[in-house]
Amino acid sequence: MNVVVVSNIPTRTINNAAAATRGANTASFKDILTPMCESASRITSTPSSIVPKPSALRQLDRVVVHQGDCLSRICSEQLKEKGSAASQQEIYTAVKRVAEANHIADPDKIYAGQTLDMSVLATSVSSGVIPNAVTVPESPQQWKALVKEAVALASGFGLRKDPFTGQVHQHNGIDVVAPAGAPIHAMAAGSVIFSGWKAGYGNTVIIRHEDGLESLYGHASTLLVQVGELVACHTPIGSVGSTGRATGAHLHFEVRKNGKALDPMPLLNGGSRQVG
Repeated sequence: MNVVVVSNIPTRTINNAAAATRGANTASFKDILTPMCESASRITSTPSSIVPKPSALRQLDRVVVHQGDCLSRICSEQLKEKGSAASQQEIYTAVKRVAEANHIADPDKIYAGQTLDMSVLATSVSSGVIPNAVTVPESPQQWKALVKEAVALASGFGLRKDPFTGQVHQHNGIDVVAPAGAPIHAMAAGSVIFSGWKAGYGNTVIIRHEDGLESLYGHASTLLVQVGELVACHTPIGSVGSTGRATGAHLHFEVRKNGKALDPMPLLNGGSRQVG
């Protein structure tokens, strides 16, 4: 009788082709697992040269802040990538929304390595509407008399969604977007009755005018006048900043009569100053 001698071949040397000739049901668990492990090993050993760098996250709705970045530039890039014209007003409002979404108290203070969630911009861009700002007329632009370098009127007088809490509140003035450091000019001649830090407003100047009106200029970076000083119309009284409860460089301007806030726009556009 002939005896057939079978060589002692290790089980792990059986390849998929041999297993296939015996039928799928005869392949051992190790035959199936080994190729999977080899594939996983190749994935985990991907050369670092082709691993996405942190900057690649800018293409997504999450952005890693780099050294020298500022929130307005990041928002501008994101708006443009999403098909927006990225006007100054859109950028300003986007900064407020992103700061709120990421719980950033001071948008001027972001740090390298910080990851920002930018998904809050997706809905506003796709709908063509940037919320949170009160709709205001762009013409005539008499508000530029307050800051000659102003680029947009971001918020008007009236109810609006608070950029920090998301709740609807009365906005007692107008927000004029301008470069940080741009000179702020007095609305009219008067006497300075306040110059200093005011809660919520940051560095603030308040001027009392001869007709009984009081004008307020908030969020300044620097103040150029002192209490008791007399100023003429259009006198520089400070510089645009983002001090206090602000989400970016702008002037918050209010007009009050007997403590009651008034809509400044009619006054700036030549309306009567004889108000009750």
